[in-house]
Amino acid sequence: MGYEPDPRNAHQCRKTLAWAQDAGRYRLVEAAAGTQNASAVFTAGLGGRSHLGADRTGRRMEVRVEDVMPLLADARLAKIDIEGGEWALLQDERLKRGPAAIVLEFHPAGCPGTRTDEAAERLLAEAGYGVVPPPRPFSAGEFPPGQGLRWAVRRCLLAR
Repeated sequence: MGYEPDPRNAHQCRKTLAWAQDAGRYRLVEAAAGTQNASAVFTAGLGGRSHLGADRTGRRMEVRVEDVMPLLADARLAKIDIEGGEWALLQDERLKRGPAAIVLEFHPAGCPGTRTDEAAERLLAEAGYGVVPPPRPFSAGEFPPGQGLRWAVRRCLLAR
């Protein structure tokens, strides 16, 4: 299951799913992923940089936000890349019952600390995850300032 609130991005996702051999196994929800059911202002039309909140670079629109925490509890793996929305998920107590593994892309917007990498690792640890080495080292400048990627696995799985 995937979440995509940007209409253009959702259109591209649907085209990609149409090419999948077993497209019926996948579900695209045209909403933003969050920690509660609500609606929110969204900046659309920026491709991978579309995000919750309004700014002057894209088209402002109202989107539905869906509480994804119950889904995360049933998942084995979650890829979280929600352009700043990840911080609410990471701070939600329900993440302690989350998936076995997380691939997290973090961004500066909404970070609860001054260093995004430290905040991401701290919040993952508080939810019971251990950060594992990436499949390859990241090169300097691979991510914009304050942005990065972490792989994390439930600590109980690391002990095996």
